[in-house]
Order: sequence, then structure tokens, then C-alpha cells
Amino acid sequence: MEGSAITTTLTTAANILKEVYEPKVRDQLQSEVITISRIERTNEGVESDSVGGKYVRFGVRVKRNHGIGSRNEMEALPNPKTQDYRDANLRLSYGYGAIQLSGQSFELAESNVQAFASVLDQEMEGIKEGLKKETNRQVYGTSQGVLAVAASGTTTTFVTTRL
Repeated sequence: MEGSAITTTLTTAANILKEVYEPKVRDQLQSEVITISRIERTNEGVESDSVGGKYVRFGVRVKRNHGIGSRNEMEALPNPKTQDYRDANLRLSYGYGAIQLSGQSFELAESNVQAFASVLDQEMEGIKEGLKKETNRQVYGTSQGVLAVAASGTTTTFVTTRL
């Protein structure tokens, strides 16, 4: 076979090539929680003996002072206004999340050599993120947790939702 060349290709070399893995799991989910991130979370003014019973009562500012405006020199100032406040009652609610792992998945996916990430760590981070997303959904809009509103006319309307 003088003169003919044999070419090694990826197909013929496939059995000696290694697979290269990235060091971590890449997230492809939308994880922003804009609404809930805008709510200030504090326990200032809440004491352990003031939580419980039917609800927690607190004051809320619901209106800004609109006595504001830009003026030229010596021009009349804006009419004075005032802020407005309301009394709010909040029933306590608790967010829960549950995970389940098999003993095998817990043992076989706990180190960097065995898996991209610890299955326990991934599940715990995922459930915390899911709770944030769910809380964000609940407080968005009218704070009633509405996912969608559907109306039907003369024909049947089917609505499919995915959480």
C-alpha cells in the first residue's frame, strides 16, 4: 500500500479521548425576585412577645407629601401637604419547602470527584431559591398571589399553567 495515507479522525480516536467537565452546575432558570427584593426585611420594633395571637399590628406610611415642586427665584412655594398613614394588621404565615434524597444519591454525589456538585447542597440551594420565587409571586400585584386571570366567551377556554 505504498502511497496511500491513513487518516485518524475523531471517530477513530473517540475511545482514547477524555471528556472534560466544567467544575460546577450552570443555572438556566430565571431567578430574579425583583418585588420581594424591594421590600425591606427587618425585625426592628418587633419583640418576641409581640408576635403571636391573631396578628401583628403596625403603622404604615401610604402616601408621600406632595408639597414639592421646583420654582424660579421669588416664586410662590408649593402648597403644603402631608403624608398619610394607615394601621395595618398582618396575620403571620410561614413558608415551607421540602426535599427528598435517596441514600444512594446522597452518598454517591457528595464530592467533586463523584459529581458536579453535592446533591444535598444543590437541593438545599434550589429549595431556598424556590421559596424566594414563591414569596415574590405571592406579594406581587394585589398581594393575592394571582397567577393569571382567564375569561371565556361563548366557547370553552382552556388555561394551562406551569409553576
